[in-house]
Amino acid sequence: MIKRIFDIGFQHQLNNRFQSFEHLNELMAKVMSAGEEETFNYENFLQSSVNEVMLQLEQSLKKMEPAFKSIFQQIPSIISTRFADIEVGMSGPSVLPHWTPMCIVGHLTLTEKYKREIQRTYMVKLYPNGSEYILSLFPDKEEEIVIERFDDIRSLDEMATRKGLLEHIMRNFAILKREMSGQ
Repeated sequence: MIKRIFDIGFQHQLNNRFQSFEHLNELMAKVMSAGEEETFNYENFLQSSVNEVMLQLEQSLKKMEPAFKSIFQQIPSIISTRFADIEVGMSGPSVLPHWTPMCIVGHLTLTEKYKREIQRTYMVKLYPNGSEYILSLFPDKEEEIVIERFDDIRSLDEMATRKGLLEHIMRNFAILKREMSGQ
């Protein structure tokens, strides 16, 4: 019986583990109170645990969405103001509750005005991971650049976060421009 606690506690994805001490304590109490003749219904408990975790993640997404929109929607105008030779397109943000992990994403496309072949699309992603939130930039499908980790979603809208995100985007785009210009 006690092995089942470890099955949940050591899940690979943090979001599939116990999300609170109360949740762990509840399972421990049920396991300890199950007599030798009484069988603990692990499958029912696991399903209720999954439902609880999903509800907590959906609540996190609702908290994350306004903060993400605020920072994401400012980026195109900041880039266009600072870099007159770059056009910025955007799509999103979109809440993706069925991705693993659940997340909010937005896409930015930067295009060199005078050399239109120099173009890159970036995915900006915010997702909960255990007790923290992670803001990442994906210049391509395989590469994730973690911009910031937050314990509190209210920290997302800080100037340092916008600055860090912009620096990574512009540094990556500058490298792309050099590569495509043959320098």
